[in-house]
Amino acid sequence: MPQLQHPFPIPKPLHEALGEQQSLASLTAVALTVLIAALSWFLLSPTPEGLAFWRQALALVLFLDIAAGAAANFTPGTNKYYAERPRHRWGFIALHFHLPAIGALLAAPMAAYWAIWVYTILTASLVNLLHRNPLQPLLGGTVICLGLLIIPVLQLDPFSQLVGLMFLLKVSYSFAVTHRI
Repeated sequence: MPQLQHPFPIPKPLHEALGEQQSLASLTAVALTVLIAALSWFLLSPTPEGLAFWRQALALVLFLDIAAGAAANFTPGTNKYYAERPRHRWGFIALHFHLPAIGALLAAPMAAYWAIWVYTILTASLVNLLHRNPLQPLLGGTVICLGLLIIPVLQLDPFSQLVGLMFLLKVSYSFAVTHRI
């Protein structure tokens, strides 16, 4: 049986998602998260009548990317990859338009999706500015706690709340915080 912590190399095209090396335990955790996210999608996602299949499929792919990233960003391999590449971290934050894209694809209430996106990008930027500061995990945890208090006030359907919270967790905490492992 392979060792759960023995790292093995990740193919170069997947370095941005998984880093240069990962353990079996880390890959299993990411895969389990994606599996449960897919199940959540099929149980919770509202599908407006007449919505094109391609829009649903693309929204699902983006949602699974959010879920996979939320887990992968906690792994030693991904954490190390971005800790060594601060400019890549800024690019990652800047390019994350997943949440408004999902909202638009699913014809969801865009004001709430944009509000969560703005909050997430601003807080991730603040957290990222504290790179190598011992207060960074505290700030990251605080913005997550505030998001947990604020997002339900937006009175979204359960799926939209789930997507918003996963996006916030992924970008503002699991990604923006450099985890000490």
